[in-house]
Amino acid sequence: AYAAAAVAVADAAAYAAAAVAVAVAAVVADAVAVAAAVAVADPADAAYAAYVAAAAAVADADAAAVAVAASAAAKRIMAIFAENELAIIWQQYEFDMQLLEKNSIPALLNSPLWYGAAPPTFQKQWDLFARQLLELDTSFSIWLQWLEARIAGKPIDLPLLEQWLALPPEIASQPPAAINQYLASLGNAKQPLNRVRTIFIGYGDAGKTSLIRTLHGEPVVEGKEVMTPGIQIREWNGAGDDIITHFWDFGGQVMAHATHQFFLRASCLYVVVLSARAEINATEQAEYWLQHVQAFGGNATVMIVGNKHDQTPVHLDMASLQAKYPNVLGFYPISCTQALTPGAYQHQFNAFRAVFCQQLSQLGTHQVMFTDAQFKVLTELRRRAAQQAFLQHTEFNTLCQQHQIGEDGGQTREYFLDLLDKLGVVIHFKDLPYLSEHVLNPRWLTYGVYTVMYASRARLSLREIVTLLSSAVVRDEQGQELSYPPEKCHFIATAMRYFKLCYHLPHENDRIIIPGLLETDQPPGLKQANFDKTHALAYKIAFTGFVPRHVMSEMIVERNEEIENGLVWQYGVLLRHRELNARAWAQVDYQARELTIWAEGVDARDYLGLLRDNLKGILSRLTMKSAELIRLPASALIDGGLMPDGEDWADYAQIELHRKKNRPSFLSGTREYDLGKIVGLYVPTAQQTMHIEIHGGQQNFNQTGVKMAGDQIINNSGAITGPVVNADKVDNSFNTTTNANPELAALLQQLLAEIQKLKANAPAAQVAEIEEVAQELVTESQRPAPRSRQYGASLGGMIEAAEKLGQISQPVLALAEQVKTVLGL
Repeated sequence: AYAAAAVAVADAAAYAAAAVAVAVAAVVADAVAVAAAVAVADPADAAYAAYVAAAAAVADADAAAVAVAASAAAKRIMAIFAENELAIIWQQYEFDMQLLEKNSIPALLNSPLWYGAAPPTFQKQWDLFARQLLELDTSFSIWLQWLEARIAGKPIDLPLLEQWLALPPEIASQPPAAINQYLASLGNAKQPLNRVRTIFIGYGDAGKTSLIRTLHGEPVVEGKEVMTPGIQIREWNGAGDDIITHFWDFGGQVMAHATHQFFLRASCLYVVVLSARAEINATEQAEYWLQHVQAFGGNATVMIVGNKHDQTPVHLDMASLQAKYPNVLGFYPISCTQALTPGAYQHQFNAFRAVFCQQLSQLGTHQVMFTDAQFKVLTELRRRAAQQAFLQHTEFNTLCQQHQIGEDGGQTREYFLDLLDKLGVVIHFKDLPYLSEHVLNPRWLTYGVYTVMYASRARLSLREIVTLLSSAVVRDEQGQELSYPPEKCHFIATAMRYFKLCYHLPHENDRIIIPGLLETDQPPGLKQANFDKTHALAYKIAFTGFVPRHVMSEMIVERNEEIENGLVWQYGVLLRHRELNARAWAQVDYQARELTIWAEGVDARDYLGLLRDNLKGILSRLTMKSAELIRLPASALIDGGLMPDGEDWADYAQIELHRKKNRPSFLSGTREYDLGKIVGLYVPTAQQTMHIEIHGGQQNFNQTGVKMAGDQIINNSGAITGPVVNADKVDNSFNTTTNANPELAALLQQLLAEIQKLKANAPAAQVAEIEEVAQELVTESQRPAPRSRQYGASLGGMIEAAEKLGQISQPVLALAEQVKTVLGL
């Protein structure tokens, strides 16, 4: 109570958390919690000593010590009050001491702070504190109500308090406003959700469906299981504690792997089932699927299962896998065909099942408390899913409104929708705001996409997609026929485009190309394209393990407008930049485990830099080990050295390190290369500025005599012209103006600031795309003679990327248009 008073009279909102935690810890007699609360206080503040003394007293449950500590705190507090209010303070203090002599600390906390009218100073400061807290965020009203209840001496609801102190991970990971809304809803929450989702992934013949049947106690016969063509969804209640588990069994055919991203989520338990196939390295097979989980499911827990252990045991390098993927719980060799028969394999399966159930009980979603209203909406959605594939956004909002699930403060309705999406009850593509519907039956989407993919036609019009779906009899695993009316088929094409499975043909928005289904042979027209790889710049990414199957396809989709004369195949593409004078050939080799890009033309260096950044962006959500290599040119050899019989490649990181250390040459084996020539050929202009170190605050000079100041360059006229070292990210690199146009410089600065704001509200991958284009603008602005065509291309790319984000990107779009006006484009 005294802590609450200290908060009210002090001008420091930081005391709020400490005050609440001290009061709570006093009730539950948790010395550790008290100590944590004390740590919030500022040791330099006079009140800190009082907090320490009070914490020790509470931990010892020593009423006398509490009295001493309270007295010290009271004296500090009273210095703030007016003289005529001190009598009220001391009367209250004496009353509290008498109460403590006869009762416990909880009795004091359950008594009013003021048994009469509160002193005017206290009330004034409290009103100010409350107003400022609500101005910060209205969702903090839950904490104000809690503090007011403590000041009023209302009894503490200990069961409710325990729920507050034991937030499920699913809730604790939310923003503060959402957490506050959840805490506010706990007063009406009746029971935990008790629903979780488990996702089974692996190759088609690994035995995922067999494992699910075994968990249900159903016998499995070798060779009798039908391969899953889409997604099978079953419920299981074998985990105990009334937990209902949604089993999602994904089809394992290679062409369908890219569609998994539609449905993979965090807050799920993943089971990777490995196939005991002699031609596939088991450790690499496991890593392939672990990368899937990491890319789309974050750090979700993974259990690896090796099925058919009685036939061909699966051998894994678990030490290596768990070092790279700490979320891997363990490896469990089983045999589904013998799991229900007494013997060694039954024992192995039971061991897996025990750990499996334990992990399900620890998933955050089942611990979330639900209100009656939320359960009613959940039940209604499940009922509708049996009858319809889609749910209009307006329908969902109306349903929530009917049950009084609102959008106040932390936007409870949005969080509720996100939780339903994690469970798979509703598939919500929040990054596609222009879609007016949620997917209510996920089978509809996955079977629709699989039907399109399994048709093995790389080029399709929307009309052909409609014909394909309407002519095929598509049934889910329950035998229910799925209907695909023409007006709904666009949803499938839109989802495929968003997840970069396909792209539109130029000037033909009703026709798509699916790179993953293109011909594997190079198109005949490549020979007539006269692309000379011999003299081109060459860059490659060499993977230590497998090459992710989606990388080449995604790159083709992202650069589809640059495809030259339709020269694209499943493993590669020929590109020509729309503004730069450069072409590029990109190709993946799955056997050699490398992806190579060759670039030629006057602007080959800049184009190669763009494509390198593009590739790194695609790979950024993965943690695969790989090396970046560049082919060393014969023209850079020193003293007429001889080129090797084959190509001479160097690690790009080593070249960069040598460049930053101002080394004059680079040694590759016994051959020495002129580093300046290598850098001139491969490193983009904006990154070639010499690395300068500033020691002891002294301002050093580069070779041109330009004075360095922090991150900027000051020329003889005092004008700021550019950064010393251009960083990889826009937010670090553009703390400067442009060479010639102050108005342009100011706009670009504003543009950068708006892009940074997007990071808090938009998907990282999409913001990274906008950042990449912004870097092009910055680089171009720093050229001695900026090119209008490059400005136009970069702005066009930025506008296109920003428009994908919808309303939240309007400030960026508005500034981009102003930049166009200034540049006269």
